[in-house]
Amino acid sequence: MKKSLLFVFLLSGAMLGKAQTLTFYNEGQPIENGSEVVSSRYNETIAEYGKQLSLEPAITLTSSADSEVGTVHVTLKSLDQHSVGICVWEGGCVNAGENNEWTVLKSNNAKLSADTPVDMRIEYMGEGNGQIIPFGTVITVKAEVSAWYEGNEASKISFTLVMTSDPALGSVDEVTAASPVVRAEAGTLVYSLPCESAELSLYSIGGVQALAQHLSGSEGTVSLAGLTAGLYIYRLQGGVSAYGKIIVK
Repeated sequence: MKKSLLFVFLLSGAMLGKAQTLTFYNEGQPIENGSEVVSSRYNETIAEYGKQLSLEPAITLTSSADSEVGTVHVTLKSLDQHSVGICVWEGGCVNAGENNEWTVLKSNNAKLSADTPVDMRIEYMGEGNGQIIPFGTVITVKAEVSAWYEGNEASKISFTLVMTSDPALGSVDEVTAASPVVRAEAGTLVYSLPCESAELSLYSIGGVQALAQHLSGSEGTVSLAGLTAGLYIYRLQGGVSAYGKIIVK
């Protein structure tokens, strides 16, 4: 009888331990503890001051068991002293970097339902109040994201989040059709599109628009005469939506 009770106790403990699990997800895919995730997801907003680039990765958190108020904590640590923000749950956003605090804490203030993803709402929108990232700017920001149950350090999970607008580092998930081909050669931009027309914009690294032109036909060229040599970001809109970078020599 004692052995049976011991078995039930151990089984119950094992089930309880299994139930108390936190998991981060990126774009709906689970993130392995201790791994690095690169996200090129961004949002181009248009406000009264013009276009703004906001890096907004699709990071969610799931608890495998119902969690009461205040029992789950999340920290966001800036790894390169950029002002990264996190707005998960209620109570407004907190930003790593304010008052030279490079690690910020958020605690849940609402009950979490089992297996229900919660949007972390992590974002990077520039440095300081009123600062913006002009669209076309190439920037990469790194942060460490961690979560754990209160009083249970063994449940802590962490990963490194790399937010970037550099097409060379992350996948371009804004492409809505077959990938276009855009390259620069001998002072000319050569393009091949999966559609019959698109709007092309070129931006300098500083976010200044250097060229805007309507592309007619699925293939063609655009003169780059007059542009200063260097790295540019191209943006295609219309029949296809994509961005990338070219080097003008």
